Amino acid sequence: MKRGHTLVFLYGAATLLFLQFFQRFLLNAGFNPNDMGYLVAGAFFVEVIATVPTGVLADSLGVKRVTVFGLALLAIACGFAALGSGWLPLVGGFLLYKIADSTVSGVLNVWAKNIPGATQGQSSGFIFTRLDQMQRVGMILMAVACGFLIESLGYGARTPWVISLIFAVVLGLIAIKTPCTSSVSIKNRTYSDVIRNLRTSLMTGRGLQIALLGVFVLGISEGLMNSKYWTWVIEDLGYGAPLALAAIIALQSLSRVAGQEFFIRFVPSERARFLIALFGISLITFVFALPLSAAVLVGMWFVRIFVYASYFPLLNKELESISDPTVISSVLSTAPLLNALGACLGGLLCSGLQLNSQITFVLMALLCGVSGALWFTVFRGFTLKHEGVRPASA
Repeated sequence: MKRGHTLVFLYGAATLLFLQFFQRFLLNAGFNPNDMGYLVAGAFFVEVIATVPTGVLADSLGVKRVTVFGLALLAIACGFAALGSGWLPLVGGFLLYKIADSTVSGVLNVWAKNIPGATQGQSSGFIFTRLDQMQRVGMILMAVACGFLIESLGYGARTPWVISLIFAVVLGLIAIKTPCTSSVSIKNRTYSDVIRNLRTSLMTGRGLQIALLGVFVLGISEGLMNSKYWTWVIEDLGYGAPLALAAIIALQSLSRVAGQEFFIRFVPSERARFLIALFGISLITFVFALPLSAAVLVGMWFVRIFVYASYFPLLNKELESISDPTVISSVLSTAPLLNALGACLGGLLCSGLQLNSQITFVLMALLCGVSGALWFTVFRGFTLKHEGVRPASA
């Protein structure tokens, strides 16, 4: 296995509990489900504060140093959840995890992509997709292991969090010893130079502005989803048992890997796959507002993820293609910032207005469609100035 694949595999395993089991642990510890949107908003606000500075630091100091620092924060976050009791340490660990994730997520794939000898002759979109798949494999294995552990020990046990802590520590140690190409590992530009270049790119790049607006709009949808989806699965659909929840979590990641493979094989155009992901989930999300059986709704959720699979790895590729090469890490960190700002708004809307599941899913569907329309505008109407060519239509 390539070193880059090992890094993202371990990252997926270490973050799985915070990403997808976390709300079930909170509910078990007595957290009010109606306040979940406020927690989501607060967590994404923390991410807002941390995201862009870390991207700029990656462009000025190098991605390896910034990533190793973020992985240290991840280990501390897992330690909070592993050693504490009640919901308060879980919340504290979750907020610290959001800082760690905002530090790592925008630059880990850039680093993994630039490990010497790992990516020769492959496109950025293909590389980012393969890295995302390896991260999902880590999440699948961790979900299955945690499902059996929680089934035996209960949601009050800290053993799963201890395992996450071990993965995070091992990941940090491997990262310290992992090489990186000189082009992204050690930068000679000052922090102020990177800020100036980033500001110029954002002020003059009309296509980049519209693309990042699309990221923000989709972030609102993500905030709504994070505030409602897991409580909907657990309370409304009745899938709160450990093994049932673990099966759903594992199948979600499996659906994402399978969806990526399907579209790679049958839809050659990466931009077509990207737009199919956005417009496809817009149509499918309307289904969840319908009065269908729990089994059908869960099955449709896997279909949604299958269709959505291409978005996240290709988002990095598309932002990379319309960005100034000197500020790629900063732009890739600006995207999570705007996504987090949108998610803050979505969380506040969900809890502040006490939205029910049906209204939440309708809003999510509409927002996904708007995001797709914005990206379609970018692909059809703007020139990549630093490359001197007009992007091919999807």
